[in-house]
Amino acid sequence: MGKSVYLRITRKDKTITISHSFDNKEWSAPRVPRQNLDFPDEVAVGVFFAHSTYQIADAIFDGLTIEKPK
Repeated sequence: MGKSVYLRITRKDKTITISHSFDNKEWSAPRVPRQNLDFPDEVAVGVFFAHSTYQIADAIFDGLTIEKPK
């Protein structure tokens, strides 16, 4: 409670990987990637926060970056 959680979502071709960090330095091993997703070459992206409990929760998106591949 009260700790920041950093989230990293990476797409390479049709593979998406997700990892998280509590200090933005040490990252969890990427979750099993979901492959062969039918994304077009260009997509619109966004971020949202949701939870499935009755506890109060909030989120602040600070320093959010979305980078176009090189």
